[in-house]
Amino acid sequence: MKLRFVPIIIFIGLCFIFPAIVYANPKFLDESEILKNWSISGSNTLRMENYENGGNPDTHTYLHRGTQFFDEFDLHFARVKSPEEKWSGQVLGLVNDSAYRSTVEGLVFEHVSVNVEKTDGLVPLRMTLGDHFGFFSYRTLQRSLKGGQIEFQPKIGGENQHHSIVLLTGNTDTDYTNFHPSDDQYTGFSWLMEDPVLGSVSVNQVHNQRLSTIALRSLNQDVVSVASEKEFTLGSQFITLESELAYFQGDTTTNPEQNQSSPGYYMQMSGKSASPLTYRFRFEQYGENYQPNGAQTTADRQSLEAHFGWKFPSGINLQTRYQSFVDSWQQHNYTQTNTYGFKLLGVAPGFASGGAAIDGFISDKANQDKTTNSQTRSINFNLPIPAGEWLLLSGTLLQALQDKAAGTTATTYQQTIGTSRPLTLGVFEGSMTPGIIYRMLNGASTDAQEYGLSFGLGLRHDRQGINFNYEFLQQNPREPANHNVLSNNLGLQYTYEVGSHLLSLEADYRERAPDNVAHNDGTRFSFSYTYSFDKMPLPNSFGTSIIQQSAAELLKEFIDDPVALDNLFPNSDLDQQAKRLKHDGFLGSTLQKGLLSYETPLLTSIDQRQRLVLVHNGKVIKESVLIIEFDDIGNADSAVQTFERVRQELLKLYGQPFRSFEKGVFTANYVSDIYTEKLIRVMEWQTKGGIIRFGIPRRLDRKVRMEILHSREILPLKKTNWSVEEVQ
Repeated sequence: MKLRFVPIIIFIGLCFIFPAIVYANPKFLDESEILKNWSISGSNTLRMENYENGGNPDTHTYLHRGTQFFDEFDLHFARVKSPEEKWSGQVLGLVNDSAYRSTVEGLVFEHVSVNVEKTDGLVPLRMTLGDHFGFFSYRTLQRSLKGGQIEFQPKIGGENQHHSIVLLTGNTDTDYTNFHPSDDQYTGFSWLMEDPVLGSVSVNQVHNQRLSTIALRSLNQDVVSVASEKEFTLGSQFITLESELAYFQGDTTTNPEQNQSSPGYYMQMSGKSASPLTYRFRFEQYGENYQPNGAQTTADRQSLEAHFGWKFPSGINLQTRYQSFVDSWQQHNYTQTNTYGFKLLGVAPGFASGGAAIDGFISDKANQDKTTNSQTRSINFNLPIPAGEWLLLSGTLLQALQDKAAGTTATTYQQTIGTSRPLTLGVFEGSMTPGIIYRMLNGASTDAQEYGLSFGLGLRHDRQGINFNYEFLQQNPREPANHNVLSNNLGLQYTYEVGSHLLSLEADYRERAPDNVAHNDGTRFSFSYTYSFDKMPLPNSFGTSIIQQSAAELLKEFIDDPVALDNLFPNSDLDQQAKRLKHDGFLGSTLQKGLLSYETPLLTSIDQRQRLVLVHNGKVIKESVLIIEFDDIGNADSAVQTFERVRQELLKLYGQPFRSFEKGVFTANYVSDIYTEKLIRVMEWQTKGGIIRFGIPRRLDRKVRMEILHSREILPLKKTNWSVEEVQ
């Protein structure tokens, strides 16, 4: 049964009646006896979308045609009854009549949680009911769950010793419509001890039970681990040692025999000194049956990594790496991949501006009988070149894949030239970003030439915003049996914001036209209206804002600390922060209007390209962003492993997130799923200066990358178009 009119009713109720009440009586929320001590914020968004296909009826651009409706709502509430007792929660859901937004029609609660923190009892505790993120370690549990979690902090041991005991349960359902607690159920226990002499030591145990379905077999498994981390000095060296010993027993997804077992090992040593040298050594080994359902490891793999870094006084940062991965390492015909790589980041010789990056590697992959035997050689060079008001961004990729087993070699040459320039059109100000791409492929079956054009535009005036993106690509394979293909992609977004009201219009056009074959195209139009509200508690209550200190006070407090994203505070002085970055060796920034960017590995344990961007108004930082690229766009396995690795590092740095939302899974179509909001990943942490948000934002140009945003603005948790669009 279709529900076309239900979202309209919700829309009228939540988007007109409620705002009308608040408008008629602005103190309506504040004067409510029930709500006066609560901080309450939220939003309601009605969206109407229309999808149409053209051309070849056998190759649809969009699977579902016609008009789609849904109404999203989110509500966040918090109360600080006293410094020792805090309450908070959130409710996220929708009324759905869209085949794209959800597989469930009608009212859908996607995320519901209530959090209580009480520290004045006999045992301080923190409790969450509903949605929570279960994290013990990378090798035991790292999953979003629906259930409950409670943490005790007993005052035992020495005066300087701290203990944390966590009990949790939950399952992996995506919403509460078809919530079955016994499906894919996790229960776990973790005891963490922090000691000034021993460091931190934790004992973790997770049980998972999954009922069988048509697509999945049943599982009954347990994993236990002991993990430790210790920081110490050795001479002039500051060293961190990490280790984890884990043991798995139970059912697996690959072994037909039930109740298997395998161990898992992890060790890492990282260090630095007063010299510019940094280093990191990592070893991991997992048995073929080490397959905890909630972990993020690769079974039957042995890996060894060595990383070295050196910062030169000129601002150049050199990083080298050696990585060895042995898959099916317990089998006779194991496959070994050895990679040797380097990166040079910073100021290129002869250029005043920074941001240059050279990334090269050689990778050999072979099994023992040589049926797999290949070598990949790659070098990627990116250089920003200022030219007056223009910023030229040149990118060159050379890659060769030699398949020694098949006796073939495939090569890729790619040249991109992008530009960025400030632009004023009437009362609108912003930037435009035209670019070109040329790609030449040579190989047994991949001979082709490809060239394309792109043009981006971002403009803003007062309450209005305009974003536009166009991409053209011509693909000309040399093989006569293959068709030349012309592709056009166009995207347009217009927003108008007045106080708590936001109107948004989006239009997309996609065309794929092979020679001598019927072309196909698709159009998408979207209209949405959002009403947001934010009520802070009365001054005489204990309620406080998340932002408790000014940026100036925070900068003074952390001025001598190493640069990190959480101390690049929104509203902090731009010049002072730039001096901090320079003092810590972050030299050679790239200047664009309103942007200051650095090619730098801010997360040193992540190998992927990273760019630190400060968004500013000339005087203060509005927000800081760390952009992390995926290595192999289109490879879902590589993407999910990279994402989980970055998420693990943030969990280690900032602990449990205070808000998170997940939807969908990584599939072969994950690039388009991110754009159509079938795949969403968002996590947030509170800082003294604002909110840190991590995820994969939806961009108008459909580029896929991870971003870590530090901002004062509290965005709706399910808002996906939060990327810094100006940075290509």
